[in-house]
Amino acid sequence: MPEQYLTTALLVVAASAIWYVARQLKTTIITSIPGPPSSSFPLGNFKEYYQDEVGEHEFAWQERFGGVYRIKGLLGQDRLMISDPKALQYIYQNVDKNWLKPIARRELGRMFLGRGIAWSEAEDHKRHRKIMTPAFGNIESRGMMPVMRSVAQRMCQYWKNITSNSASEVSCEIEVSEWLSRATLDTIGEAAFNYQFGSMENSNNRLAQSYNNMLVDAFNLPSPTRIFAQLSLTYLPI
Repeated sequence: MPEQYLTTALLVVAASAIWYVARQLKTTIITSIPGPPSSSFPLGNFKEYYQDEVGEHEFAWQERFGGVYRIKGLLGQDRLMISDPKALQYIYQNVDKNWLKPIARRELGRMFLGRGIAWSEAEDHKRHRKIMTPAFGNIESRGMMPVMRSVAQRMCQYWKNITSNSASEVSCEIEVSEWLSRATLDTIGEAAFNYQFGSMENSNNRLAQSYNNMLVDAFNLPSPTRIFAQLSLTYLPI
């Protein structure tokens, strides 16, 4: 019995040593890459990443540190941010081999869209792409152009109506991102499903109302608690 305990203890120590060395090597490689200081130990740089204006910090960090830099994640974890075109090209060309989606992002994709192309990985992702690719060929894409043109013209007409009916003679504010979201939904409905969402007409269609601003409602200015919970998904057995 004592020998068994000793063997078990040695195996545990050896495994712990291997894990520690591997972690140190990984940490050393990433830590040597420059990046902004952490603003919060529990949340790292993700507090400003999620709560401030989109792109505000990313562009500033990119200008200061270059196309590859390090930020801090949950409980001091190092994260890589990559915007270098060549690096991104390599990653996307080898995404099925070496670069997998973060667990948290996969789970969010499943929650919003089910176990489809946004959720799948490796061979499953290839199968989804193979099934979907014929629908986006040159002939098929040209066939959708009349619908896209019609929706774009309707959107421009709505914008003209808004500006002409504006009380101000100097300027008029239009929420472009919201209108583009509506136009996209109407285009998908008409081109892919021959279905009229009527999103740009402020239709009471329940499905259109559910999709409009879905991501904004779900992720706009999340609280520190929600950010922590989302980052923690990476460590859960999902």
